[in-house]
Amino acid sequence: MGENRPMAKHAKMPGKSLMDYPAFPSLLQTNSRSCPVHELYLRHRPAVNFLSLLCLSVTFWFFIYHVFAAEITIVGEVNYSYQLMADGQIYEVANTAMGDDLVMNHIAEKVEVTGTVEEKGEMKIITVKSFKAVPD
Repeated sequence: MGENRPMAKHAKMPGKSLMDYPAFPSLLQTNSRSCPVHELYLRHRPAVNFLSLLCLSVTFWFFIYHVFAAEITIVGEVNYSYQLMADGQIYEVANTAMGDDLVMNHIAEKVEVTGTVEEKGEMKIITVKSFKAVPD
């Protein structure tokens, strides 16, 4: 009785799938001659994998370095050049709120500074986490 009724336009036809009616048939072709990007990728896959791994490892070590930077405590004196002098070393003070407070308000005073030290060439830069004045 209902066997001869026409199917709706959106109804799935038996034995057919959406892959039989692709919107972009060139994207579904796997023949390397018809897809130059795919062929290029296959040819240079080892280089792409190596560069991906290299970028991932550099990013990893960059973040690990900053996460596990050891805090140190230095006792020294702030000079008039806004530097910290301790044990014959000169430390540039990083431009942070705590560092600015140290160099602006404690010139020519002996202070105990806790922070992380980063070396750029021959220059040492201390990022101040905390500090306190030390009596002579």
